[in-house]
Amino acid sequence: MALNMDNHYSHAFLDFDGTLVDTLDCLFASYLEILNTYGISGTKAEFEHLNGPSIAEVSEYLKNKHKITNTTQTIYQRYKSIIRKRYINATPFADAEAFLQALQIKSIQISLITSATADLAGDLIQKLKWQHYFERVVYGDSVPNSKPNPAIYLKGLELANTKAENVIVIEDSCNGVRAAKDAGLTVFAVTSSHREEDLLFAGANKVFSSLSEITREK
Repeated sequence: MALNMDNHYSHAFLDFDGTLVDTLDCLFASYLEILNTYGISGTKAEFEHLNGPSIAEVSEYLKNKHKITNTTQTIYQRYKSIIRKRYINATPFADAEAFLQALQIKSIQISLITSATADLAGDLIQKLKWQHYFERVVYGDSVPNSKPNPAIYLKGLELANTKAENVIVIEDSCNGVRAAKDAGLTVFAVTSSHREEDLLFAGANKVFSSLSEITREK
């Protein structure tokens, strides 16, 4: 199996939620539940707007947007508890592990760059027995601001000790694409959560229908 990308990439920076693992339904249900505890009805459009930032950042946004009287910390703790119930049972996309294996076969170093917290994504990675695929993981709670802020990708570059031109990013969200592009990186996007035209408008260099489309037989 060959990768449908230039051979000069030595590093791949991969998003987790919506790219490797089908967590978006559980995250949407959790978003609706946290708002419902305050008597507020969530919307798909708002959820999509919040696809990328960390749980802490989303909690602060929801407090300010919907004028919730609880502290941001209280909202955050409730929100995280709600997510935790569902998140650990999320399943990978059918082609995710084959994609990781294809990168390894090409001796491409894989970094996971996710807005999820270490306890949520870390537990799921262990459950899936995927630890061996990743040279490093950068979690959303390791930077002051997560996607669409480029800080998380800049930290990934620092930890990988490589140049931007050596890296290919795989993302699914417009906020993730913007973060990677603002870090000076090349981005391939998959349409698991956003439309092709929206991902291209956000700055994606190429858009694919799935991870398996990025891999092809010669």
